[in-house]
Amino acid sequence: MRTGVAAAVAAAGSVGIISTASAAPSTVDWKPSPDKPEVDCGGTVTVPVDWSNPNGPTKRVAAVTVRGHKVPAKVITRGEGVGE
Repeated sequence: MRTGVAAAVAAAGSVGIISTASAAPSTVDWKPSPDKPEVDCGGTVTVPVDWSNPNGPTKRVAAVTVRGHKVPAKVITRGEGVGE
């Protein structure tokens, strides 16, 4: 799990892209991780496959947030089912 969280944190910079897309935003139901108290799992969010065409085809990606920083890192992963 540590490697997965570290890899997910490394991808945190790409999360800002989610909020800039013009497609309708996904809602996330954050729940505590059963394995890591500093991690909240958000299930999946739907994002555009092509960011230059936000209303085109979409894909579901898993989302987690890592607490313990002034601004918690929001992270997406390519896997599905995080926190489920």
